[in-house]
Amino acid sequence: MNQETIPGWARGIARLSVNRPVLTLIVLLLVTFAAFWQAGTLQLRMNFIDLLPEHHPDAVGYKQIVDEYGEQSIIVAIEGERDDMVAFAEEIVPTLREMEGVYHVEGAQPQEYFLDHGFMLQKPKDFYRWLRMYDDPSLTGVLRGINDDFEREYTDNDDNLRDDELMVARGLLGMGLALERLEQGLSANNADADEGVRALLAGEPWMLSLDRKMLLVAITPKEPMWSASEAALELTKQVQQTVGERAAEHPEVKVSFTGMGPIGVDEMNSVGTYTQLLMLAAWILVYLLLARNFRSWGLPWLAMLPLAVGIIWALGLMAIIFGSINIMTVMLGLVLIGLGIDFTLHIVTRFCEERGAGHDLEDALAITLGGTGRGVLTGGLTTAAAFFALMIADTRGVFEFGFSAGAGVLLTLVAVFLTLPPLLVLREKRYTRKGRVAPLPPDAEEGWPLLGSIAAWSFKRPALVIIVMVLLGGACFYVAWTGIPFEYNFLNLEPAGLTSVEMQQEIPDRFGMSDQNGWIAVTDIERARALKDTLEDQPAVGSVSSVSDYVTKPAWIDQYAPQLASLREQMASHPTPNTETDELYEQISRLWDNLDAMSNQAYMAGVDRVWPVIDILTGYDTESNETDTTAVLPSLQALFEDEAGRARVQDVAAAWNASLAERLPQMADSSPGTLDNLPESVRKSLLPMDGSAEYLLRVSPRESIWEKDKLDQFDQQVEDVAGNHLSTAELFIVMTVETLRDGRTGSLLALGVIFILLLFHFRGAFGLMAVIPLLSGALLMLGLMYITGMKYNYINLIAVPVILGIGIDDGVHALHRFRELRGTAVERIRAAFSRVGRAILLTSATTMIGFGSIAFYTMRGMASFGMVLFLGVGFCFIATVLVLPAVVRVFVRDRN
Repeated sequence: MNQETIPGWARGIARLSVNRPVLTLIVLLLVTFAAFWQAGTLQLRMNFIDLLPEHHPDAVGYKQIVDEYGEQSIIVAIEGERDDMVAFAEEIVPTLREMEGVYHVEGAQPQEYFLDHGFMLQKPKDFYRWLRMYDDPSLTGVLRGINDDFEREYTDNDDNLRDDELMVARGLLGMGLALERLEQGLSANNADADEGVRALLAGEPWMLSLDRKMLLVAITPKEPMWSASEAALELTKQVQQTVGERAAEHPEVKVSFTGMGPIGVDEMNSVGTYTQLLMLAAWILVYLLLARNFRSWGLPWLAMLPLAVGIIWALGLMAIIFGSINIMTVMLGLVLIGLGIDFTLHIVTRFCEERGAGHDLEDALAITLGGTGRGVLTGGLTTAAAFFALMIADTRGVFEFGFSAGAGVLLTLVAVFLTLPPLLVLREKRYTRKGRVAPLPPDAEEGWPLLGSIAAWSFKRPALVIIVMVLLGGACFYVAWTGIPFEYNFLNLEPAGLTSVEMQQEIPDRFGMSDQNGWIAVTDIERARALKDTLEDQPAVGSVSSVSDYVTKPAWIDQYAPQLASLREQMASHPTPNTETDELYEQISRLWDNLDAMSNQAYMAGVDRVWPVIDILTGYDTESNETDTTAVLPSLQALFEDEAGRARVQDVAAAWNASLAERLPQMADSSPGTLDNLPESVRKSLLPMDGSAEYLLRVSPRESIWEKDKLDQFDQQVEDVAGNHLSTAELFIVMTVETLRDGRTGSLLALGVIFILLLFHFRGAFGLMAVIPLLSGALLMLGLMYITGMKYNYINLIAVPVILGIGIDDGVHALHRFRELRGTAVERIRAAFSRVGRAILLTSATTMIGFGSIAFYTMRGMASFGMVLFLGVGFCFIATVLVLPAVVRVFVRDRN
């Protein structure tokens, strides 16, 4: 390089490094300590809301809903036998309600409220069914009424079964508990007859799965999970610890956690630990690679120390500006390891080359900084520009990642240019004091001739290389545009094997509905009632919870009151029953027959939430055609056929009759359910926290809506009925769509900035040739994604603009060295790639180590981000060596 063309800033840094190396490093060390202290205040914030566009109507609406009503973001799933699960739930629910950060715990439903107002809460059709069903307040009479109702409504009518599917399924769960208590009484187990009566009349109070093997307790924190505050995350940990400690004392049950709170904690634990381990692994691998290349154990430390300084500065800046790390910026350290080492490698390699050529310390540094350093600056600026282009995103996580990574690259550049030269000087002076010459890599001056030969081969065959690349690139573009699907299922991007994630997929199958709700807020109870009635008819809707379930419609009060007065008089005048054993047995046998008929009807009609519950009661497996004789109905039949069991019928039936004589008139009371007498659990679940006159409908999908086709179906059906609504799963679709838009816009903006920087750096269009291998490498990356079956997702979409900024570096350095050299074009190509090829191969390898480390995250979305960048960097290097020389041959005249 001509000494006269060395810029003044390069001379100044070289002179300062040679004359004041210790002072320079002390000042930089003080700055680094301050940044390190500041970085220690960073908090890890794993929150999906950070990946939502901040001003998107759905994101704004979600925050408003959660702020007003809360969100059941912590779900405790208890597995075991029904009574064991209930005993455990009854133990933990009061403790959970007393926790400071808990707003509401939804455990057992308000059974007493239904017993107080049961008839008055029924729609007219069901009201008159109940009048006929419960006109005889005895055990035999109630069973007879239920059998009559089943035969009128369901045994040969699959339309009614389908319309009333959820009501029938939940009612059968209550019947199962009632029959168990009856069977226990006849077995002389002193069962609670009143519990059986309450279950028969008001249903199972706990949220049980259809197989009665899982029970859910839902917790609504005071602090919304979207805020990702320490209080919200700490509450989740406290709940897990408290329930876990209690569960250890109850080996008969198994406890798991799910919901956005436990998933967030699992993410944080997984990502936080893996980030530290992967950074350590990447650091070690990079060091070993450099040690092998430089044939030295000490020189790699000089190359890596400025990188450590730059990372610390970047983290300190993040702490000052954002105060926390999100799901995207948590990867910053690994990103900067992969990128920052490039800067030091190019400078160290060129410095060794110039020292090998006989230049003194100051001249070697000045030539290195003024020559290769300018290429490093341009490469760093283009990389930073690609990251900064992501700041156009309305998504907080992407915005913070764009700023943090862009600023991190710039700070690392500054750290390298200020820290590395004095470190190189001190190394040289240490050897000088010992009377020795600092060792250089054995091939520091000549580089790697093999890469030069490959580049020269491409230069001599431009037509072949370009035609092959156009065909490959076109094919890759086609499959990237049409053949790579999007992964919309958020759960498939979470760490594999997390119980909290697996439970999200299991709950819809076991409960016949998802715990991920859609939300609709209305200002009128009758509007809520009408929406509920219509929504429950939609095939994709599993259930709808509304405050209208607990409030009597005004028009029903006058309509129902005379009928209920007559029913209560009839109950009061009903003679004390003397249960006939054979008559009771007849009704139980009849019930079995009716349930069998309903099960067959439901199975044939695909009413999948009814027949599994019935099969548990009857013991009959519809799919295998086998019967479990230990099921409740076979057990009851055996007791009636047993002499000891028959002898206890009168006493057991008397207890049931006494309870029915009390509970049925209570339920037939004509006092309406009103907003004023709502149970606290209902208020906290469906009314705003501030007491305003709004009412929430929680619409539960029938199936998991994490799959986009199921979500689209659910959304469309709910939208057709209610218009605008919100759901957590829908927000993830919004996140993916908006990230795609941000990635596309960021890519175009990054390309534009890269073009400008190349024009400025090379003082003309010469540098634009570096874009060709960049685009070629990016297309090859997409092609391999298609071949390996990878999918786009909300994280790896951001990799495209990042690749544009990173992949341009190799071409910039190759063109920069090509223009410095003299001789024929083919000689310059061979020499340029022999010398700079060594550096770009090493920098590509170290960058791939950094990004490849991200691919080992257990969180599959982040791992895909690392894998895409790993492939992109590798293909950009290959395209630079193979394609760029051919492009140079086309556009550069062969002259000295």
